[in-house]
Amino acid sequence: MMIFRVRRLLLPGLCVIPVLAFSALRGAQTPTPEEALERLQASNRHYTAGLEAFEKGEFDKAASALQAGLEKLPQHALASYYLANISYIRKDFSAALDHIEIALANFEAMRALSTLADEQKLKQVDSVRATLERMWDSTNSCRDSRAIEFGEDRLESEEFSLERAARKREEMFGRMKAHYTYFQGNILFQLNLISDAFRCYEEAVRLNPLHADAHNNLIAIAFLAQQYGTAQSLLEKAEAQGLEEALNLELKERLFKALGRSTEGILEEGLSVGEADDRLEIRRFALAFRPERPLVSRLYVNSYVAFDPRTKNAVLIDPGVKDQRLEDFVRVQGLSVKAILNTHDHADHTGANVYYSQLFGAPVCAPKDDARYYEVPPDRLLKDGETLAFDGLTIRVLQTPGHTDGSLCFLAGTALFSGDTLFRGDIGVVRSGSPDERAEVRKRLVRSIRNGLLTLPGQTLVCPGHGKTTTIGAEKTSNPVLTK
Repeated sequence: MMIFRVRRLLLPGLCVIPVLAFSALRGAQTPTPEEALERLQASNRHYTAGLEAFEKGEFDKAASALQAGLEKLPQHALASYYLANISYIRKDFSAALDHIEIALANFEAMRALSTLADEQKLKQVDSVRATLERMWDSTNSCRDSRAIEFGEDRLESEEFSLERAARKREEMFGRMKAHYTYFQGNILFQLNLISDAFRCYEEAVRLNPLHADAHNNLIAIAFLAQQYGTAQSLLEKAEAQGLEEALNLELKERLFKALGRSTEGILEEGLSVGEADDRLEIRRFALAFRPERPLVSRLYVNSYVAFDPRTKNAVLIDPGVKDQRLEDFVRVQGLSVKAILNTHDHADHTGANVYYSQLFGAPVCAPKDDARYYEVPPDRLLKDGETLAFDGLTIRVLQTPGHTDGSLCFLAGTALFSGDTLFRGDIGVVRSGSPDERAEVRKRLVRSIRNGLLTLPGQTLVCPGHGKTTTIGAEKTSNPVLTK
């Protein structure tokens, strides 16, 4: 067992169910499945109200609603989890620990209830199917037969959707249990029970090897205990899971310095494309964006300064965070920032727009189709195909909607600033709309990338909104989303 002594630090934060699954529910007798579902539905009404209040930051109101839900169903693990969150935010870590332990103790009963609800829905489908089959056997009418066939087709589609939803819910519960265990680790850390916290993070990683925050906190505990070899091993394990872009880069840089390793490219990177008179210099800054929502971990976003080394004219792309390094670089290089360019409207790419626009006296240029989402209207709206020209610096606008309605890429010489449209080994996430609508938008986004970006020369440097740079050639041959 590993024992850690470190200083305190706030870390970033369809099977048949046996009847015994419900034996922990309140009452002298085990409830029937129907009674258990009724209790869940009654509790969910209060839980939903509590969750809405929590999202608005109305924590007293949220706690009241969640407690009312627990009175209907004491085993409602999700309600207990959010009560733990509220106590954590209020720094009542002992109460938070009590709530999260209750949530984990009742987790499997909650999962069983959810699965039971799925089974009940499928039973309804089976009942309708039996009715249709009886109707088929008793009719000789072609019209009625066609109507029955249509009904059966819709039923099969509904059954498929229910089964798919059940599978996804089961996967969700698996990830949820890992996250609850991770959160328990955070609480234990705040109570200075470091070894217990470490074990929780290990368990969270076992349950969900892709839980980046649990990996980050394992590395952090080892680093703070000055067990640098262990920290490096944990870092390599996380990167082997494909989590390199989700790790705490500031922690990684500190670990590399402690190990005597080069830190180039972790938080800052110099890039160059073109030759002689056509050369474009680029500086990539990985900025730590901290969402306003409580308990949501930091997110690293790339902001770029692209400039002509002869004229010193520059553009600043996607300044999501105010960062002294960026200002110092512009000053030391003697650059004249001509414009602030946004690839899309999300806060992690636009958060420092106003600050840098005022600091450099430069206009904010943003996608026309995202403009309605800006709190401060952009100075110039950009559309597909137009060109921005500054002395020694020419930028072409390429529209690639998908991640947002108006997502843009900027092509400067042989450098493509792709925002959240194209990443190394991946493409942007589509978030809005129903599942079917998102799938359709994602298909259009893939076509847009293939037809509009992958036709660029293979040596074109891709500078994405998150993660490391890549090339068009590499993505054309090895990006798993685009090579299907």
